[in-house]
Amino acid sequence: MRPQRFRTLAVLIVGVSLGAAVHAFLWPKTSPAMAQESEPGSELNRIVKEIETIKGKLPDQAHAMQDVGYHFSNLWFAGQRRHWELANFYWPALFPCGRTTPATMWTCK
Repeated sequence: MRPQRFRTLAVLIVGVSLGAAVHAFLWPKTSPAMAQESEPGSELNRIVKEIETIKGKLPDQAHAMQDVGYHFSNLWFAGQRRHWELANFYWPALFPCGRTTPATMWTCK
């Protein structure tokens, strides 16, 4: 039984050694992180461009505040004229789930 274990262990060690040798031979010595360190300005420029692209696609805070103002003014006038059906329509848009904070949460995501 011992020769069987010895043989299995020897095959395992030889396999791991060959795998490590092939890995060291085939893959380059520099890692991608080291390659990026050689050109830090290009990475920074790429990140700045990506941020500007994202900013161009997202609605700004003025759009959100315009929506909140529209809903709040309609809620105000509906309550002032005691038009409770209309007030109940605009209430969830400003205060979801009965909370007392305005519903501008989507702008912060």
